[in-house]
Amino acid sequence: MPKKVNNSKKASDKFQVRVVLEPKPDTPSYYVNYMSCGHAEYDFTIAAIRLPSYFSPDQAATIKKGEPLTFEPTLQLVIPPRVIRGLMEALTIQVKKYEEQFGPIRSQGHKNE
Repeated sequence: MPKKVNNSKKASDKFQVRVVLEPKPDTPSYYVNYMSCGHAEYDFTIAAIRLPSYFSPDQAATIKKGEPLTFEPTLQLVIPPRVIRGLMEALTIQVKKYEEQFGPIRSQGHKNE
């Protein structure tokens, strides 16, 4: 019987891949102005929506009663724990660059839940 040859690399061989994203004109894009973050054992989730500029009479009544408004998220990003710190670092770098160019970002006063 002929001897089998394993041409695959060992799992211990490591290499680094550089990924570049190039959005196209038809790449989906969403404007969002409210996000909610959560986590489970195996992932982090960021749910996002675009809150309306004006609320309907029913929504205004709900707000006046002190009740929360419920919206279905426009999208959810489900992120594995191994990349979350890299995301946080990338966002921190981008905020610093933005503020160097345009000045401090004014907070809207939202708190993480």
